[in-house]
Amino acid sequence: MVSCLFLLTACAGATAPMPAPAAPSEDVLPQPVTSDELVGTGLVVERDGEGPVFCLGAVGDSAVPACLGPRLIGWDWGAAEQSKTLLDATWGEYAVHGIWDGVAFTPTRDPIPLSVYDRAAYDHPRGDADNPGSLDEAEALRVLDDISKTYDSDSAHIEVMAPINGYTWVQVIYDDGQVQAYLDEKYGSRAVAVTSALRPVD
Repeated sequence: MVSCLFLLTACAGATAPMPAPAAPSEDVLPQPVTSDELVGTGLVVERDGEGPVFCLGAVGDSAVPACLGPRLIGWDWGAAEQSKTLLDATWGEYAVHGIWDGVAFTPTRDPIPLSVYDRAAYDHPRGDADNPGSLDEAEALRVLDDISKTYDSDSAHIEVMAPINGYTWVQVIYDDGQVQAYLDEKYGSRAVAVTSALRPVD
């Protein structure tokens, strides 16, 4: 009994210091930029007192379209045909060529109304039925939920879309392959499909 008490006393007196808490890991999505000219299609909207934005994702159904997107630097409504104005807002749907700096998009040509723009079709390789992903619907929804909670849509410029063909689909403003590689590393090479709203000019 004495030996047991001695051991307990000795152990109590030799308590090791508590380890310092680990620093939180930062899970930050890559934000590729390029000096090459890119092109995107979407809604451009400007409210009175605010700068124009290029909406590359979902648009709210209202009298004046409501949406989010990157700022447009040097936008000229005088060169934008087929625009509409209501109350304090002006908007229109255009193909816009420009340079992406990771924060804003600077047009390099006059915008082209989508009603007359012949956009080239792009078939994402992960949308091919012969190249299915590895996720069933429940797994794809879990990945979708995790991405939604992990990456702030405004700062990461990411929009989560529906699971299709065994992949969870997300759209970013621009990806040169870095975002796809990052999410492949995190979730697996056949789990996420990344689409880029701005694409190189053909």
